[in-house]
Amino acid sequence: MNFEQNLQKLEALVESLQNPALGMDESLKIYAEAIELSKTCIDELRSKKGKFELLTKELERLNLDVDVEED
Repeated sequence: MNFEQNLQKLEALVESLQNPALGMDESLKIYAEAIELSKTCIDELRSKKGKFELLTKELERLNLDVDVEED
């Protein structure tokens, strides 16, 4: 699943945990699944953040190169 699908699934799990009729065992199972999905989403966000930072640094370097050439 991609990030958006994982996030939708996580939202559905959280919503289902709000059901007062849910038993303790089922709640624990859903909670564990939500935690694992949260970890997956966080890892992907960290990865994307790293890529974003690398691209930003590359853009800054390119802009500096252009500024030097213009002088």
